[in-house]
Amino acid sequence: MPLLAVKKYNINIVNDTLTFTTGYFRAEKSSVLPRGVYSPEFSSMLSAAAICVMVYILVPQIRDISSAFLIIILTVVYVICFLGARKFLFHDRNLKAVFDKKSRLLEVETTRVLIKKRRKYPLDNIRSVEVGSKRFIPENIDGIKFVEKISAQHGSYVPGLDETEEFVTLSVKFKDGNEQTIFAGKIDDEPEIPLREINNFLGIDI
Repeated sequence: MPLLAVKKYNINIVNDTLTFTTGYFRAEKSSVLPRGVYSPEFSSMLSAAAICVMVYILVPQIRDISSAFLIIILTVVYVICFLGARKFLFHDRNLKAVFDKKSRLLEVETTRVLIKKRRKYPLDNIRSVEVGSKRFIPENIDGIKFVEKISAQHGSYVPGLDETEEFVTLSVKFKDGNEQTIFAGKIDDEPEIPLREINNFLGIDI
């Protein structure tokens, strides 16, 4: 357990606007594949390599040129595809929440693959900003044990699949019963929660 809370967000207040940004806003079960292996960079490399192979197979004219020139062409294609995939397909997902007292709106923007999703809520519809929790309990323990056994036999043991994961969340609650989660962090990491800063800005008693 860390001795100090881990800050995984940024808050900027300018006049009547509070801008909150974070890459931690999804409470979800960890992937079976470790992030160190199945990373955005690795996914981009695989995609770029697959495109190079497709270009080589689908464009027969490219095989008629000299080996040196072919290597140059495929290298350029690989670099372009890698950078494009990293930026547009496998980029880190982020959330930005802008509380604007002047326009009386809360605008939440999330980035996904090639799409930016924006949602707007009236500030007057905000009932509260609250801390909550979410828990993921493994269901198929026998299946998990089998996967761990097979992966260990192949030298790629994946620990923690049978562990319960708990998240602390920060959500904006609305008077119409809806809510918008703007932050989620694993309880084991003891994440710092910006509850007081946002409530103070909105003038909500806590």
